Amino acid sequence: MSISAIPVVLICQKKNATSNCIYRAPASDRSFPSTRISASRIVFDNVFPSLQIQAHCLKHRHPVRQRHNSNLMAPEAWLIAESDEDQRLPHHRNPKEFVPMSKLQEIGVIYWYLDPKNYESNEELKKIREDRGYSYMDLLELSPGKVENYEEKLKNFYREHIHADEEIRYCLEGSGYFDVRDKDDMWIRIWIKEGDMIVLPAGIYHRFTLDTSNYVELMRLFIGEPVWTAYNRPQEEHPARQGYVESLMKKGSGVAVAAH
Repeated sequence: MSISAIPVVLICQKKNATSNCIYRAPASDRSFPSTRISASRIVFDNVFPSLQIQAHCLKHRHPVRQRHNSNLMAPEAWLIAESDEDQRLPHHRNPKEFVPMSKLQEIGVIYWYLDPKNYESNEELKKIREDRGYSYMDLLELSPGKVENYEEKLKNFYREHIHADEEIRYCLEGSGYFDVRDKDDMWIRIWIKEGDMIVLPAGIYHRFTLDTSNYVELMRLFIGEPVWTAYNRPQEEHPARQGYVESLMKKGSGVAVAAH
């Protein structure tokens, strides 16, 4: 049995609680034969807030490897080194500075892992849509062979902007980067892969690009009729931006640096 098919248990050290799940190995780790599995949802902002979590194989009781940011079932994220090189490169700092899921939570990012191969009948996805009111859905493929003026559109996606509503994306195939600003105005790069579902809050400065694979298929979700309007930075007077900054202050995350 491959490690990706072995159930694990999350042991919460601060509370007597467990949750069965399946571990997804990082795609970059060749010691695991499979990186695509079915998994139970783990929503860190709702289920395990501020808990120290250990993972153990139920069968062999060996520690389970985790991603660089030490969070199980969380996307890889890191601080970006500003560069004029190809936007599709990772742009790691030297040394690399990974960002844990807890830091993404602080700036309002929400994340789930869902099996991308059965999304049409996925009960977890259905529940998320019902609970959050995501009534609209469509699919978007991005690659040189699928999109006219591919390079130009990729540059447009990479312009820093906000939206008046949440941006909800569920990666069904391929991979790409969402860059978001933290409260200190530093770029955090979030690497989304198959099965990653991410919600960016309204008003957060962000941008998107594919990685060097040059392919991604995304499910786009929206509350009501979709509005894809992007408001390029600066937008400090926009109601969505003001609401976002206020939400950071209420969370005690500090005040986001104003645009310049």
